[in-house]
Amino acid sequence: MAEQHQPSPADQPEHSHDHDSGRHVLAGQAGLVEPLPVGLDRLCQDHILEEALATCADPLHLAHVFPLGAKTSLSYPTVVISGSEHESAPSRRMGPHERLDGMGGTSDDEASQRFLAALKVGDLCSGTVAEVFRGASVFLDGFAARPLGFVGPLDLSWKQNPAAAVEAGQRITAEVTSIDLTQGRAGLSMAATENPELWAFLKSLRFGGTLSGTVASIEPFGVFVALDDGPDHPVFAGVGFIGIPELSWRPFEAASDVVQVGQRVSCQFLQFDTWNGEARLSLRATQPDPFQTFADGTTVGQTLQGQVTMLVPFGAFVRVSKDIEGLVHLQELTWTAVEAPEEVVQVGDKIMVVITEINRERRRLTLSRRRASTALL
Repeated sequence: MAEQHQPSPADQPEHSHDHDSGRHVLAGQAGLVEPLPVGLDRLCQDHILEEALATCADPLHLAHVFPLGAKTSLSYPTVVISGSEHESAPSRRMGPHERLDGMGGTSDDEASQRFLAALKVGDLCSGTVAEVFRGASVFLDGFAARPLGFVGPLDLSWKQNPAAAVEAGQRITAEVTSIDLTQGRAGLSMAATENPELWAFLKSLRFGGTLSGTVASIEPFGVFVALDDGPDHPVFAGVGFIGIPELSWRPFEAASDVVQVGQRVSCQFLQFDTWNGEARLSLRATQPDPFQTFADGTTVGQTLQGQVTMLVPFGAFVRVSKDIEGLVHLQELTWTAVEAPEEVVQVGDKIMVVITEINRERRRLTLSRRRASTALL
């Protein structure tokens, strides 16, 4: 009941800005370049779970990229500390390489619990670097028993070589970005104190706001925008960044098909990417969504004529309007059971289909050929 289509660049996950360290990589599959018609850019997710046949996936934001919020770009989970609730920074998924021996706080470690409970997200903390690996552990001032501070590998610096930003024994000042009582540590960002003006500017932005600027650079993984407001980025061509999926609702082969260097753009602010010091933007959010327009003029049960554009193991995709395609699932191709869509239709065939589902949120259109009264050869 969910559609699948091989995605265009507009539906691929963003790739790394920092090609050496793999920064700014979002979960999802890369290297998929087939055009994806409007209405199919988020349709793959259900098949990943339901059929294990997916060839694409919606970009999934890693936890330390601040999640979207209705009122603010910073959306914090609630942490219970000594019976009272405090706001903490977004929790992040820490890989095995980020887990430190001896840093996991225990329930009876009252001293560390009290120390951490006194901290707040946004506080500035000073300390001495205890160990450097991909990140760094830190003895925080006021608690010398063991390192309670942790600077993740992507929180060290927004510059090209973050590993060179710190060494054992170095004194540092960093901003608290998370407090994890279970692990017994505080997440820190040295990038925040390295670039205080840019950090403050990005934290001040709110989801849904409009930011304007000039396209400064077009890369395979997205577009950098030099914003009219705020400080410059220490490395990248612009503080604003538009990921490939956020450039346009319509299919395209390259970012340069949508924007050009030097072009003025106004975009919707999505979130503060703390890993790269960027304002994540959406250009397509400022434009009408063709799928919603299509949905406004059609209803479930309506019969349409369409053309088969692609065959996949679980069915066929049919274009029913300009840039709008839907999936005819295998069992909806014919009343007779078949093992492959090629037994019933071929690419280029014109057929009649009935709309069985219009999912506005997922921009998903589901069709049935067998429920249509006739078929055009």
